[in-house]
Amino acid sequence: MAVAGVAGAGGGELKLTSLRNVFPAIGDLIEDETVTEIMVVSARTGEVLVFFEKRGVLHQMQARGVTWRDVQRLIYSIGRPLGVDPDVVPLADARLADGSRVAICLPPAAEAPAVTIRRFSKVVMTGAELVALGSLPQEVLDLLGATLARGGNALVAGGTGSGKTTLLNALIKLFPPDHRIVVIEDTIELKVDQKNVLRLEARQLSDFDLTIRDMVKHALRQRPDHIVVGEIRGPEAQDVLQALNTGHGGSLTTIHANTAKDALSRLASCAMQAEDRLPWDVLCRGVASAFHLVVHQHRRPDGSRGVSELLRVHGYDLATGEWKADLLWRSRHAGGGGDSSPVLPPLASGVSAGGKAVAVRAGARPGEGVVEVDPEDRGTVPPPAAPGLPSPAVAEQFGRRKVVSEPPADVPAPDGTDEGAGSRVVGYPHGEPVSRPADGEGR
Repeated sequence: MAVAGVAGAGGGELKLTSLRNVFPAIGDLIEDETVTEIMVVSARTGEVLVFFEKRGVLHQMQARGVTWRDVQRLIYSIGRPLGVDPDVVPLADARLADGSRVAICLPPAAEAPAVTIRRFSKVVMTGAELVALGSLPQEVLDLLGATLARGGNALVAGGTGSGKTTLLNALIKLFPPDHRIVVIEDTIELKVDQKNVLRLEARQLSDFDLTIRDMVKHALRQRPDHIVVGEIRGPEAQDVLQALNTGHGGSLTTIHANTAKDALSRLASCAMQAEDRLPWDVLCRGVASAFHLVVHQHRRPDGSRGVSELLRVHGYDLATGEWKADLLWRSRHAGGGGDSSPVLPPLASGVSAGGKAVAVRAGARPGEGVVEVDPEDRGTVPPPAAPGLPSPAVAEQFGRRKVVSEPPADVPAPDGTDEGAGSRVVGYPHGEPVSRPADGEGR
């Protein structure tokens, strides 16, 4: 559906590899899966340049023998199969069948035709792999894992191409396989391996007048253990805040922002775009109570991506208009400080008489220094079983629930009896599944 000269489309059978024959100049780049972004820039002088990003580094190549009319032909080859007519709308973005995203523009919206292709990796990196690459500090992984396990929520912030989606995918992998996850996106980008997942996509629903706001409200009726909103851009922020402040913890979302603290203000500003918006101070308090941690991603000088800051949010000061927050970790590349001081791992760990995880501080005298495990105190967190994995004391905080499968009412039990027929799992009133007769007996 075109709106003010801008169109969006998705689906269809057009794949990225289909563009090799239309525009051979980028054929080799399409074949190279380490190339994540391709930008075709043209001018009416006839010169066409191709920029591409490979392993975080931007490269340039000249498309010899190619003119801006070839770029225009590429745009028509992309738009029309996806239901976007460039003659009607000069700006459009689309998702190809293989998940790649394409942004196209033509005169008069642009001086000359241009195309940007963004490919999403088929391989989803785990937290362990990000730690091994130096993108995700072990301390940050443990704090994020512990917060999500305790029912806290995390906000992932950063600029375009800073690795927000990569980190979000890795954090989703921390969710236990038996938890129910509701994922809400404008365009499907996230890779979720768990089975009990409901995916909602706004892009394909323009004809039904459904928005991300509608989807966030609907998600609350789908019994989620975790709500993941791919990116907050506008008024849906208010609904996300209401959802996360009504008992739906252990959830994630991303937002564009320059710093971790800026992300909090931007989230409140997005919520202010809602027609039924709440007062500014109420929204700010809602932001502070909804999100416990803010992790900021950035692109480093060498082109690599990684965590720049981790912020713990305490609240919002109405008198000063300032966020109450502690900086838990800062990258040496972020400016204004260095990495957190290294902390020695504990000498040993175990379980106290009260059943709580405990650790012995490094350097403590015999019989002293026994403290409860606190993910925010690295001196109490046992080392991980393998580098990059959450420490056991952190991972165990995720509750495991017993999953019960019962035979349908019209299927006899395997032993030929009717035992079990007619019953169903109806809830978890005491933390365990409870079955009741289907006819209402025993209620």
